[in-house]
Amino acid sequence: MASNRRIPAAQTLSARWARFQRKVERRDRAEYDSIEPHHFRWLEVYHGSDIKPSRLFFSMRDLLFRRFKLDNRFPRDWHALVRWGTLTQSFMNAVQDHARQLQLPILYIGALKPFDLTVFAALRFGDAEFTRRSRSAVPVHYLGIDDRWMQVCFDSLLPKHTSKQFSHPMRPIEREHFKFVQEMLPDLEELVGPRSFEILKSGHYIPFEAVSGTGYFNESFHPRLLAHLKRASAPFARK
Repeated sequence: MASNRRIPAAQTLSARWARFQRKVERRDRAEYDSIEPHHFRWLEVYHGSDIKPSRLFFSMRDLLFRRFKLDNRFPRDWHALVRWGTLTQSFMNAVQDHARQLQLPILYIGALKPFDLTVFAALRFGDAEFTRRSRSAVPVHYLGIDDRWMQVCFDSLLPKHTSKQFSHPMRPIEREHFKFVQEMLPDLEELVGPRSFEILKSGHYIPFEAVSGTGYFNESFHPRLLAHLKRASAPFARK
């Protein structure tokens, strides 16, 4: 029989996450990025030529969208929002309002690392502090670095490089952060795939820049990656 005992407030995910954020803020920024929400960061918008887009993306990082724009590959029916860092509730509300206006779900693109996965989890939760799951939250789907994305990388890798160059060891504070991610995203292995999940479980991460730029790959990489994102986002697109 399920227990009806209430969890003490100090033991809730929200309370423990807030304590961890304060712990991180006391560290040197060279050791770990700030994971506290900041109000002064801005929201960038990338959009195609269509008045009514069929897909809405959100990411902490603009590298890939800028690349598609510079290469004249950014699809005309795409719309993308970019904001670095942990979201404040007001910014989260703004992103969700944007999605409601467009009548589209949010398609999240990010690195395979605890920081980016936390931002995805908060968007899906609908509450920046993980206090309670919002019933009115806009649907959010993960399209970030996963097994499918990594397969594109393997298929485009230059002979002089190896896939081992993609992953980096987490620092102790980041491994502690990952334990929170596993609570926030109990379906993480399903979201990223078994190989990517094993990378995280082994105490490693894959930075976005390593698998979205050009340094390791041949000229087919960005067209292949764009084709992958089109396929992966198709089930969530406006018909």
